[in-house]
Amino acid sequence: MRVDHSNQRLIDLPNDAASTGDTGAPATDAPDVLPGVSALTMTTAHDEEQVSRQQRDEAMTAQEKADAAAIQDLHDKANLQRIQGVVDGACDFAQAGTDLAQGAEQLGSTIDRMHASTIRSEASYADDQAKAQQTSVPSDVRDANTESANALDQQSAHESAAAESWKAEGELIGGGKQIADGLFQGAITDKDADEKTHEASADAFKQIADDAHDDEKDAKDLMNKALDFYKEYVDTKNQTAMAAIHRA
Repeated sequence: MRVDHSNQRLIDLPNDAASTGDTGAPATDAPDVLPGVSALTMTTAHDEEQVSRQQRDEAMTAQEKADAAAIQDLHDKANLQRIQGVVDGACDFAQAGTDLAQGAEQLGSTIDRMHASTIRSEASYADDQAKAQQTSVPSDVRDANTESANALDQQSAHESAAAESWKAEGELIGGGKQIADGLFQGAITDKDADEKTHEASADAFKQIADDAHDDEKDAKDLMNKALDFYKEYVDTKNQTAMAAIHRA
C-alpha cells in the first residue's frame, strides 16, 4: 500500500507543475492585441468624425450661399418687373401723345380741306351769280379766292402727312414696347430658372449636410462604443488580476 501511495504522489507532482505552467504561459506568451485594436478604432472614428464635420460645415455654407442666391434672384425679378412697368408706362404715355398729335393733325387737315372746298363753292356761286347778272367777278377777288383755297389744300396735305408721321411714330413706339416686353419677359424667365437652380442646389447641399451629420453621429457612436469596450476590457483584466492575486 505504501508503494501505491508513493507512486500516486509521483504522478501528481508533474500534473501540478503542468497546471502551473499552463496558467502562466498565456499571460507571458499570448500577444495582447485588444487595446491596440480599440485604439485604432477610436482613431479611425475620430478622423471620420472630423472629416464628416468639415463636410457638413462646407455643405451648410454652400447651402446658405445657394439660398441667398435664390433670394437675390427674387429681388432681381422684382426689379425687372418694376423697370418693365416704368418702360411700359413711358411707352404708353408717348404713344398716347402721338395718337393725340395724329388726331389733331387729321382734324386740322379735314377743317382746312373743308374750308378750301367752301371757298371754291362760294367762288363758283359768285361766278354763277355774276353770269346771271351779266357781270363778272373781279379778277383780283377770283385770284384771291383761288390762292386761299390752294393754300388751304396745301396746309391740309401737310397736316395729313404730319398725321401719318405721328401714326408711324406711335406704331414704332408700340413696336418698341413689345420688344422691350419680350426682353424683360426673357430676363424674368431666366431669373425664374436661376431661382429654381439655386433652390435645387440648396436642397442638394442640405441633403449632403444631413448625410454628413449622420456620418458624424455614427463616428461618435463608434468611438464611444470603442471607448466603452476598452474600459470594459480594462476593468475585466483588472478584476482577473485581482482575483489571481487573491487566489495566490
